Amino acid sequence: MRNRCCQRLASVTMLLVLFAARPICADDLAAAAKIEGDSQLEVSVGMSGFVKQVVFSGSELTVREVDPRRSPIAVRIDEVYPHGDDFRYDLTFFGLEPGTHNLTEYLARKDAGSVEDLPPILITVKSILPADQFAPSTPEVGLVARIGGYYMVMILAIIVWVAGLLAILFWGRRKSEAIAGTAKVEVSEVDQIRMLVDRAMQSGELSAEQKADLDMRVLNFWRSRRDLSGLAVADSLVALKHDEQAGPLLQGLEKWFYGRSAPNRDQIVALLNPMSELVAREIRSPAKSAADASNSTTALPHGEAS
Repeated sequence: MRNRCCQRLASVTMLLVLFAARPICADDLAAAAKIEGDSQLEVSVGMSGFVKQVVFSGSELTVREVDPRRSPIAVRIDEVYPHGDDFRYDLTFFGLEPGTHNLTEYLARKDAGSVEDLPPILITVKSILPADQFAPSTPEVGLVARIGGYYMVMILAIIVWVAGLLAILFWGRRKSEAIAGTAKVEVSEVDQIRMLVDRAMQSGELSAEQKADLDMRVLNFWRSRRDLSGLAVADSLVALKHDEQAGPLLQGLEKWFYGRSAPNRDQIVALLNPMSELVAREIRSPAKSAADASNSTTALPHGEAS
Protein backbone atom coordinates (compact mmCIF):
# COMPACT_ATOMS: atom_id res chain seq x y z
CA MET A 1 0.00 0.00 0.00
CA ARG A 2 2.80 2.32 0.89
CA ASN A 3 4.62 1.53 -2.34
CA ARG A 4 1.50 2.40 -4.40
CA CYS A 5 1.22 5.82 -2.71
CA CYS A 6 4.87 6.54 -3.40
CA GLN A 7 4.46 5.57 -7.05
CA ARG A 8 1.41 7.82 -7.46
CA LEU A 9 3.18 10.72 -5.76
CA ALA A 10 6.19 10.28 -8.03
CA SER A 11 3.95 10.25 -11.13
CA VAL A 12 2.16 13.43 -10.09
CA THR A 13 5.48 15.11 -9.35
CA MET A 14 6.84 14.11 -12.77
CA LEU A 15 3.76 15.52 -14.53
CA LEU A 16 4.12 18.80 -12.68
CA VAL A 17 7.79 19.02 -13.61
CA LEU A 18 7.07 18.28 -17.27
CA PHE A 19 4.29 20.84 -17.37
CA ALA A 20 6.47 23.47 -15.78
CA ALA A 21 9.38 22.70 -18.11
CA ARG A 22 7.49 22.75 -21.43
CA PRO A 23 7.43 26.00 -23.50
CA ILE A 24 4.59 28.38 -22.88
CA CYS A 25 2.33 28.61 -25.90
CA ALA A 26 -0.18 31.27 -26.91
CA ASP A 27 -3.11 29.11 -25.76
CA ASP A 28 -1.72 28.98 -22.22
CA LEU A 29 -1.20 32.75 -22.23
CA ALA A 30 -4.66 33.35 -23.59
CA ALA A 31 -6.12 31.19 -20.83
CA ALA A 32 -4.00 32.88 -18.17
CA ALA A 33 -4.38 36.48 -19.34
CA LYS A 34 -7.62 36.11 -21.34
CA ILE A 35 -6.26 37.33 -24.69
CA GLU A 36 -9.17 37.60 -27.13
CA GLY A 37 -7.30 39.08 -30.13
CA ASP A 38 -4.12 38.43 -32.07
CA SER A 39 -0.75 38.60 -30.40
CA GLN A 40 2.93 38.54 -31.29
CA LEU A 41 4.77 37.44 -28.19
CA GLU A 42 8.18 36.64 -29.70
CA VAL A 43 10.37 39.34 -31.24
CA SER A 44 14.02 40.13 -31.91
CA VAL A 45 15.96 42.76 -30.01
CA GLY A 46 14.90 46.22 -31.15
CA MET A 47 11.67 45.01 -32.76
CA SER A 48 8.08 45.47 -31.58
CA GLY A 49 5.36 42.99 -30.69
CA PHE A 50 1.72 43.39 -29.70
CA VAL A 51 -1.11 41.93 -27.67
CA LYS A 52 -4.66 42.68 -28.85
CA GLN A 53 -7.84 42.60 -26.78
CA VAL A 54 -6.39 41.32 -23.51
CA VAL A 55 -8.87 41.55 -20.59
CA PHE A 56 -7.74 42.55 -17.11
CA SER A 57 -10.09 42.69 -14.19
CA GLY A 58 -10.21 45.60 -11.79
CA SER A 59 -9.75 49.33 -12.31
CA GLU A 60 -8.14 50.84 -15.41
CA LEU A 61 -4.44 50.28 -15.98
CA THR A 62 -1.68 52.58 -17.21
CA VAL A 63 2.03 52.12 -18.02
CA ARG A 64 4.32 52.07 -15.00
CA GLU A 65 7.13 54.62 -15.00
CA VAL A 66 10.52 52.98 -15.54
CA ASP A 67 14.02 54.10 -16.43
CA PRO A 68 14.18 53.65 -20.23
CA ARG A 69 17.97 53.26 -20.08
CA ARG A 70 17.72 50.21 -17.81
CA SER A 71 14.36 48.65 -18.70
CA PRO A 72 14.66 45.43 -20.79
CA ILE A 73 11.38 46.20 -22.57
CA ALA A 74 9.20 49.24 -23.26
CA VAL A 75 5.40 48.89 -23.06
CA ARG A 76 2.73 51.13 -24.56
CA ILE A 77 -1.05 51.01 -24.16
CA ASP A 78 -2.58 51.80 -27.55
CA GLU A 79 -6.32 51.51 -26.75
CA VAL A 80 -8.55 50.89 -23.73
CA TYR A 81 -12.14 49.51 -24.06
CA PRO A 82 -14.78 48.95 -21.38
CA HIS A 83 -15.54 45.25 -20.81
CA GLY A 84 -18.38 45.07 -18.30
CA ASP A 85 -16.79 45.83 -14.95
CA ASP A 86 -13.35 45.21 -16.44
CA PHE A 87 -11.29 46.66 -19.30
CA ARG A 88 -9.82 45.36 -22.58
CA TYR A 89 -6.43 46.63 -23.75
CA ASP A 90 -4.37 46.76 -26.93
CA LEU A 91 -0.69 46.65 -25.94
CA THR A 92 2.52 47.19 -27.89
CA PHE A 93 5.97 46.37 -26.55
CA PHE A 94 9.54 46.80 -27.75
CA GLY A 95 12.24 44.29 -26.89
CA LEU A 96 15.44 45.96 -25.73
CA GLU A 97 17.25 43.05 -24.07
CA PRO A 98 17.08 39.35 -24.86
CA GLY A 99 15.21 37.06 -22.46
CA THR A 100 11.70 36.26 -21.22
CA HIS A 101 9.77 39.15 -19.70
CA ASN A 102 6.35 39.65 -18.09
CA LEU A 103 4.41 42.55 -19.59
CA THR A 104 2.15 42.99 -16.56
CA GLU A 105 5.18 43.95 -14.46
CA TYR A 106 5.27 47.19 -16.44
CA LEU A 107 1.63 48.10 -15.79
CA ALA A 108 0.10 50.02 -12.88
CA ARG A 109 -3.41 51.05 -11.87
CA LYS A 110 -4.50 54.63 -12.30
CA ASP A 111 -6.01 54.60 -8.81
CA ALA A 112 -2.70 53.29 -7.38
CA GLY A 113 -4.32 49.95 -6.52
CA SER A 114 -2.50 46.64 -6.35
CA VAL A 115 -1.58 44.77 -9.54
CA GLU A 116 -0.56 41.52 -7.87
CA ASP A 117 -3.77 39.86 -9.10
CA LEU A 118 -2.90 40.51 -12.77
CA PRO A 119 -2.18 37.30 -14.72
CA PRO A 120 1.24 37.21 -16.42
CA ILE A 121 1.82 37.82 -20.11
CA LEU A 122 5.20 36.34 -20.92
CA ILE A 123 7.01 37.55 -24.04
CA THR A 124 10.30 36.38 -25.50
CA VAL A 125 12.98 38.68 -26.90
CA LYS A 126 15.60 36.94 -29.03
CA SER A 127 19.08 38.22 -29.76
CA ILE A 128 20.23 38.46 -33.37
CA LEU A 129 23.90 38.49 -32.37
CA PRO A 130 25.99 35.33 -32.16
CA ALA A 131 26.04 33.58 -28.78
CA ASP A 132 29.58 34.75 -27.95
CA GLN A 133 29.04 38.36 -29.04
CA PHE A 134 27.45 40.84 -26.66
CA ALA A 135 27.76 44.06 -28.66
CA PRO A 136 27.50 45.06 -32.34
CA SER A 137 30.63 45.00 -34.46
CA THR A 138 32.69 48.18 -34.50
CA PRO A 139 31.91 50.06 -37.72
CA GLU A 140 34.72 50.85 -40.11
CA VAL A 141 36.20 54.31 -39.95
CA GLY A 142 34.83 56.37 -42.85
CA LEU A 143 36.53 59.01 -44.95
CA VAL A 144 35.09 61.90 -42.94
CA ALA A 145 36.37 60.42 -39.69
CA ARG A 146 39.83 59.84 -41.19
CA ILE A 147 40.02 63.47 -42.27
CA GLY A 148 39.18 64.65 -38.77
CA GLY A 149 35.39 64.78 -38.60
CA TYR A 150 32.74 67.06 -39.99
CA TYR A 151 34.24 70.11 -38.29
CA MET A 152 37.51 69.67 -40.17
CA VAL A 153 35.66 68.96 -43.42
CA MET A 154 33.73 72.21 -43.06
CA ILE A 155 36.97 74.15 -42.42
CA LEU A 156 38.57 72.64 -45.53
CA ALA A 157 35.47 73.42 -47.59
CA ILE A 158 35.54 77.07 -46.47
CA ILE A 159 39.26 77.35 -47.26
CA VAL A 160 38.73 75.93 -50.76
CA TRP A 161 35.76 78.24 -51.34
CA VAL A 162 37.68 81.35 -50.27
CA ALA A 163 40.70 80.35 -52.37
CA GLY A 164 38.49 79.85 -55.40
CA LEU A 165 36.81 83.21 -54.88
CA LEU A 166 40.15 85.03 -54.58
CA ALA A 167 41.45 83.27 -57.68
CA ILE A 168 38.39 84.33 -59.66
CA LEU A 169 38.65 87.93 -58.47
CA PHE A 170 42.40 88.42 -59.05
CA TRP A 171 42.67 86.32 -62.19
CA GLY A 172 39.61 87.98 -63.68
CA ARG A 173 40.96 91.45 -62.86
CA ARG A 174 44.34 90.70 -64.45
CA LYS A 175 42.67 89.25 -67.51
CA SER A 176 40.47 92.34 -67.86
CA GLU A 177 43.49 94.60 -67.48
CA ALA A 178 45.40 92.57 -70.03
CA ILE A 179 42.50 92.76 -72.49
CA ALA A 180 42.12 96.49 -71.88
CA GLY A 181 45.85 97.03 -72.36
CA THR A 182 45.82 94.99 -75.55
CA ALA A 183 42.87 96.96 -76.83
CA LYS A 184 44.65 100.22 -76.10
CA VAL A 185 47.78 99.07 -77.91
CA GLU A 186 46.00 97.61 -80.92
CA VAL A 187 43.42 100.38 -81.51
CA SER A 188 45.16 103.72 -81.94
CA GLU A 189 43.66 107.18 -82.43
CA VAL A 190 44.16 106.97 -86.19
CA ASP A 191 42.52 103.54 -86.27
CA GLN A 192 39.49 104.93 -84.44
CA ILE A 193 39.17 107.74 -87.01
CA ARG A 194 39.53 105.29 -89.88
CA MET A 195 36.78 103.02 -88.49
CA LEU A 196 34.38 105.93 -88.03
CA VAL A 197 35.15 107.35 -91.47
CA ASP A 198 34.73 103.97 -93.16
CA ARG A 199 31.42 103.39 -91.37
CA ALA A 200 30.13 106.80 -92.43
CA MET A 201 31.21 106.30 -96.05
CA GLN A 202 29.63 102.84 -96.24
CA SER A 203 26.32 103.53 -94.51
CA GLY A 204 25.97 107.27 -95.11
CA GLU A 205 25.01 107.92 -91.49
CA LEU A 206 26.32 107.89 -87.93
CA SER A 207 24.67 107.96 -84.54
CA ALA A 208 24.78 111.12 -82.43
CA GLU A 209 27.46 109.56 -80.21
CA GLN A 210 29.55 108.51 -83.21
CA LYS A 211 29.25 111.99 -84.74
CA ALA A 212 30.50 113.65 -81.57
CA ASP A 213 33.33 111.09 -81.36
CA LEU A 214 34.39 111.66 -84.98
CA ASP A 215 34.19 115.45 -84.64
CA MET A 216 36.49 115.50 -81.60
CA ARG A 217 38.94 112.94 -82.99
CA VAL A 218 39.31 114.80 -86.33
CA LEU A 219 39.85 118.09 -84.51
CA ASN A 220 42.54 116.54 -82.27
CA PHE A 221 44.15 114.87 -85.29
CA TRP A 222 44.61 118.21 -87.09
CA ARG A 223 45.63 120.06 -83.93
CA SER A 224 48.43 117.53 -83.45
CA ARG A 225 49.34 117.60 -87.15
CA ARG A 226 49.50 121.40 -87.24
CA ASP A 227 51.20 121.64 -83.83
CA LEU A 228 48.30 123.57 -82.25
CA SER A 229 48.01 121.52 -79.06
CA GLY A 230 49.17 124.49 -77.01
CA LEU A 231 46.16 126.60 -78.08
CA ALA A 232 42.69 126.39 -76.64
CA VAL A 233 40.23 124.23 -78.50
CA ALA A 234 38.18 127.20 -79.74
CA ASP A 235 41.28 129.04 -81.01
CA SER A 236 42.57 125.85 -82.65
CA LEU A 237 39.22 125.40 -84.40
CA VAL A 238 39.30 128.97 -85.78
CA ALA A 239 42.84 128.49 -87.06
CA LEU A 240 42.11 125.12 -88.62
CA LYS A 241 39.04 126.38 -90.48
CA HIS A 242 41.40 128.56 -92.52
CA ASP A 243 43.76 125.64 -93.17
CA GLU A 244 43.94 124.49 -96.79
CA GLN A 245 43.50 120.79 -95.96
CA ALA A 246 41.69 120.77 -92.61
CA GLY A 247 39.37 123.73 -93.32
CA PRO A 248 37.02 122.11 -95.88
CA LEU A 249 36.75 118.92 -93.83
CA LEU A 250 35.95 120.66 -90.53
CA GLN A 251 33.44 123.01 -92.16
CA GLY A 252 31.79 120.11 -93.97
CA LEU A 253 31.52 118.08 -90.74
CA GLU A 254 30.03 121.10 -88.97
CA LYS A 255 27.32 121.47 -91.65
CA TRP A 256 26.63 117.69 -91.56
CA PHE A 257 26.50 117.35 -87.81
CA TYR A 258 24.78 120.60 -86.89
CA GLY A 259 23.03 121.77 -90.06
CA ARG A 260 19.32 121.52 -90.75
CA SER A 261 19.62 119.41 -93.91
CA ALA A 262 21.68 116.22 -93.81
CA PRO A 263 23.89 115.41 -96.82
CA ASN A 264 23.33 112.26 -98.85
CA ARG A 265 25.73 109.35 -98.98
CA ASP A 266 27.60 110.62 -102.09
CA GLN A 267 28.21 113.98 -100.44
CA ILE A 268 29.47 112.26 -97.28
CA VAL A 269 31.84 110.10 -99.35
CA ALA A 270 33.15 113.17 -101.18
CA LEU A 271 33.64 114.97 -97.85
CA LEU A 272 35.41 112.15 -96.04
CA ASN A 273 37.40 110.64 -98.90
CA PRO A 274 40.45 112.96 -98.46
CA MET A 275 40.44 112.21 -94.74
CA SER A 276 40.19 108.48 -95.44
CA GLU A 277 43.21 108.58 -97.78
CA LEU A 278 45.20 110.66 -95.32
CA VAL A 279 44.46 108.32 -92.44
CA ALA A 280 45.36 105.31 -94.58
CA ARG A 281 48.76 106.88 -95.32
CA GLU A 282 49.24 107.61 -91.62
CA ILE A 283 48.56 103.96 -90.78
CA ARG A 284 50.94 102.69 -93.47
CA SER A 285 53.71 105.11 -92.54
CA PRO A 286 54.53 103.66 -89.08
CA ALA A 287 54.58 100.17 -90.53
CA LYS A 288 56.91 101.27 -93.31
CA SER A 289 59.13 103.13 -90.84
CA ALA A 290 59.29 100.08 -88.59
CA ALA A 291 60.22 97.86 -91.56
CA ASP A 292 62.92 100.31 -92.67
CA ALA A 293 64.32 100.46 -89.16
CA SER A 294 64.37 96.67 -88.98
CA ASN A 295 66.16 96.40 -92.32
CA SER A 296 68.68 99.05 -91.27
CA THR A 297 69.37 97.24 -88.02
CA THR A 298 69.83 93.94 -89.84
CA ALA A 299 72.13 95.45 -92.47
CA LEU A 300 74.27 97.40 -89.96
CA PRO A 301 76.70 94.60 -89.02
CA HIS A 302 77.23 93.77 -92.69
CA GLY A 303 78.08 97.38 -93.44
CA GLU A 304 80.52 97.51 -90.60
CA ALA A 305 82.11 94.27 -91.74
CA SER A 306 82.65 95.66 -95.22
